[in-house]
Amino acid sequence: MTPETETLRVTVHPADGVTVVSLQGSATMIDTDILQDQLHHLAEKPDAVIIIDLSELDFIGATGIDVFLAGRAESEMHHGQVRLVHPNPEIKKMFELTRLTEVFPIFENVEDAIKG
Repeated sequence: MTPETETLRVTVHPADGVTVVSLQGSATMIDTDILQDQLHHLAEKPDAVIIIDLSELDFIGATGIDVFLAGRAESEMHHGQVRLVHPNPEIKKMFELTRLTEVFPIFENVEDAIKG
């Protein structure tokens, strides 16, 4: 799929003491502002656990990755965590090639991510 497939949709909901951020569509530089705003708002809370569900994300560009890294850095400043869930094979391969799998824990499903 190409980045033009679908604009980014961000859904946020609480689940078992954590916050799940579900992404749908494509995270390109054009539409990552809403994701950045949401992650900033969530990451500034002390001890927040943010789970980013990538199962419906078609594409992520460099700007989207930067937003993830900034959200992680801010969350860690407040003793929180960011965990990723079920990236598609192309996104997972890109995370492996860039060694982001060493930075972010990646889980197969939201339930496993909640357990940590």
